[in-house]
Amino acid sequence: MSSDEREPTPHEPRRVEIAVTLGDFIAAAARKRRKVAEDVVKTPFADLDAQALREYIALTNTGIYRGREAEKVLRLEVVGDRYGDVTSTDGAALQRDVDSILVFARAFPWAAGCSLITAPKDPETLGNSHCQVEFRTSDGERFFRDPGDDPCIWLFDCGPDGYFSIYLMVPAYDRILHCELDVQLYAIIMKVMQRVYWESTLTMCPDLASERRRQEKFTGKPAYGTSSRKQISLFYVDEFTTLLTKEIHKTDWGRTSYWFLQIRNQKDRTRNPPGSRRELQESIQDLLSDAVVEHATVFVDIGVEIQPPKGYAVLPLRERLSDLRMALLGLSEEECELGDAYHDPWAGVAAIGGGRWNTKKNRLTANKISYTQVYTTDKSALYHASKGHRMPRLAEMMALRLKDANQEIDMLREVYANLRSCLSKKKEIATRIEARVPLDRASYMFEDARLVDCKNTCVLLPVEEAWGWRVERMMGFVVALRMSAAQDIEDRAQPDALKCVAAIVYALNALFSAPADKQKDRTLCLAVFPTFRANRAFERYCQGFWFPRSAGSETPYMDRGAMWLPDFSFATVGVTSMLRFLNSPVLLNRDQIASICGVPWPNIEALFLLHRTIPERPYRRNVKGAKAIQARPEIAGSFSLQRIHTPYDHGPDLDPEARFGEIPDGTPDSASEIFLGIIGEVFQLIGHSADRLDTYCVLTPQQKLLVGPATFKDPQLLTYFPRGYVNNTKVVWDKTAKLLFPPPAEGHKYTSNRWTKLPSVGKYLRYCTGPREEADRLRAFCIAEFQKLRWFPSVVADKVHDYREMPQSTGWVAFGSFRRGKQGVKVAWNATHREGYNVMTKGALKLDAAAVQQWRKDRQEARAANEGMAADEAAAEQVRREAEAQEEEEEEEEAQILQVQKPTMPPETLARLAGSKTHWQGRIHLPPGTPDNLRKRRREEEEEESEDGERGSQRQRREEEEED
Repeated sequence: MSSDEREPTPHEPRRVEIAVTLGDFIAAAARKRRKVAEDVVKTPFADLDAQALREYIALTNTGIYRGREAEKVLRLEVVGDRYGDVTSTDGAALQRDVDSILVFARAFPWAAGCSLITAPKDPETLGNSHCQVEFRTSDGERFFRDPGDDPCIWLFDCGPDGYFSIYLMVPAYDRILHCELDVQLYAIIMKVMQRVYWESTLTMCPDLASERRRQEKFTGKPAYGTSSRKQISLFYVDEFTTLLTKEIHKTDWGRTSYWFLQIRNQKDRTRNPPGSRRELQESIQDLLSDAVVEHATVFVDIGVEIQPPKGYAVLPLRERLSDLRMALLGLSEEECELGDAYHDPWAGVAAIGGGRWNTKKNRLTANKISYTQVYTTDKSALYHASKGHRMPRLAEMMALRLKDANQEIDMLREVYANLRSCLSKKKEIATRIEARVPLDRASYMFEDARLVDCKNTCVLLPVEEAWGWRVERMMGFVVALRMSAAQDIEDRAQPDALKCVAAIVYALNALFSAPADKQKDRTLCLAVFPTFRANRAFERYCQGFWFPRSAGSETPYMDRGAMWLPDFSFATVGVTSMLRFLNSPVLLNRDQIASICGVPWPNIEALFLLHRTIPERPYRRNVKGAKAIQARPEIAGSFSLQRIHTPYDHGPDLDPEARFGEIPDGTPDSASEIFLGIIGEVFQLIGHSADRLDTYCVLTPQQKLLVGPATFKDPQLLTYFPRGYVNNTKVVWDKTAKLLFPPPAEGHKYTSNRWTKLPSVGKYLRYCTGPREEADRLRAFCIAEFQKLRWFPSVVADKVHDYREMPQSTGWVAFGSFRRGKQGVKVAWNATHREGYNVMTKGALKLDAAAVQQWRKDRQEARAANEGMAADEAAAEQVRREAEAQEEEEEEEEAQILQVQKPTMPPETLARLAGSKTHWQGRIHLPPGTPDNLRKRRREEEEEESEDGERGSQRQRREEEEED
């Protein structure tokens, strides 16, 4: 046991590290999987065996076999005596073939019949072609560059089976003008077609827009996703392509254009054993029989395939890749170290893997090799499960969007079905080595390659182990994501839970393709996996996910022989298990998590934290008007109002009924709609506290759309606000009513445009400027309905809602928990509903110890300030007497409050919110002592402060006398 490992406690199982092979791991995982369920994919998550599921997740994801007495930490070893060498097994073979040919030419590179794509898709790029092509400047100067970054348009199909592609390369393409390019290109095609082969234009549309509409109707797919073709016969192809090239070169975007011919996927037609240069030359000439290679740059991909015997898989050893390249490509040790290299671990196994080497700037050997790659053919089996990509890849948001543990991900289901099919059919796996060379050196490639040269560079495995490893690891990832989706929504939103899901998705993607070396992936890997530095731990070099960027850069590596995740912690909360990493102290902030998932943080927050979303500027968000608010019943006694429109400044020749703009909407407004809109829109403006860590209202934005008169008749304030201040005086209630519904004669007193931007408030003010009788009738209706309410948030003229500490004026009583701050919503209580106020104080109003102390401290500070400002002792004495009288009244009220028992949440409280979810955040916290003790303690404190106040008054008088 190493020095950094701790001894297990008596209640923890003992851990031992053992070496296992792929076969041992597959057998152990299969036994664990059968204990979970017969089919862990289709079985409902609630029916899975919980303990067996945890053990299976730990085994397949972390490589830890959990038993009753000991936990076995697995170290994967794939190289051993049980695996023979490829040269010692009958049936192994070495085959050479031509995989693809790349032709770059200024003139059209094809001389046989072809198919023209009449409405091509938008230009794209080929990607890195790993070759250098000669170009010339306008002055005739030669230079070389990679053409893979040039925009290209797929314009022709050709070849004996129509599998060859011809692209128009347009380096001068400007994405801003791409629509004009499409239109001009279609016009050029029509012009050339009419001159050369006019009969074919009889069935063509006159312009590009008509052609795309025809394609969309004909195929039922979007126009940019279809390709309509016209056959160009052998008799017209030369003349047609020559004129087409000339017309394209006349345009601004086509002056520097050229053609690219891609002949690909020809390995099955050209496969032959190495050693025969003539057969390889004949294969290349046959592929280029209809191509025009004069004055063209041609590159050929020559491949060698190490084929296994029946029922086996040939996989390259990662630490012997240099030996394999040296033996088959004829490279020296110095040449093997040249170029940009990228390791490609096979299925997350450290000992097996291929690689890619780009040497286009310093081409190797006399054959001028610009690119080489080593890979296994099992990747081609995964192409069938992909959708538009070379390899299937799972996005992090697809895993986060799972609503529950029984929802499936389509991509994973297809990949799993493909893997199971390959395992049942026992599909063999071969190793391929490909090299990209110029045409004149292609026939010399792999001329002297022999099977004996591959000795000790590859490993021979049964196909059951090769495919079984992928299947079991895939199942481990799937059930881990299912367990993550089964957690409570608040647990899934935690940063450590999001990091855990992101790490599972990354390992799953690396299992099928290769670990990515992007910034977001490096951030995740450095926070999850063990890392090394090449200048300090060079022995980890062949275990890294990718080649280190520099000798001192941190690079993640595969510990214990495979890409294992850190150990999981299955903490049980309620009936669910929380999936977390046990030892992963590095946390990711929300910006890093958003970068890893590839979406802005609000998109992730909306999945789990919708009811806790805190807007950046809550006051400036748009509120939803009465039309957008959920329909509520019409208030009895409501009436219709005719809409008011502003007329022109009429002249003698204008119609007196003329109005602005179009014909106005004559639909009458409803007084009930205006009243409900005002109280609802004002309530929507209740935002969050200044520190953005707490909310003033516990309702979600969706629940705020449901508020109405029934809401403001409910005495349980804690259902809607976690804390606040309430006042039941008539002055505060009348002031609130006057601000909400100002009299038409006085006009509104708003000093903030937040009021006038409310749709219903603006509509009410417009009616106030109309006929006086109708305006008075509307206000009388609104005031009458407002008087029926028990409470409403107190408002002010300059900012609608005022979140401050407890007001110094009398009549305000605090309620709720003030542990996070002293600010809260001010609520005005209707004085005519005194019985409702009593119910509220007995059932929902409460104070905790901290609030009592803070409240008392604020009053004492205010009293001391008043006493200090007194001109003489008589005035100070008068102030003290008034304060004591006020204090006695407050003590009686406080004693009544503190004797209240813990309230209960009535089940019908939230029924008014149409079943919407609210959070009961209030709790009863009685001070540690009786009201008598509090009263006695307060008198002692006030006596001390009164003495301090007297001393302060005397000091102030002495200072004034000295100044005189």
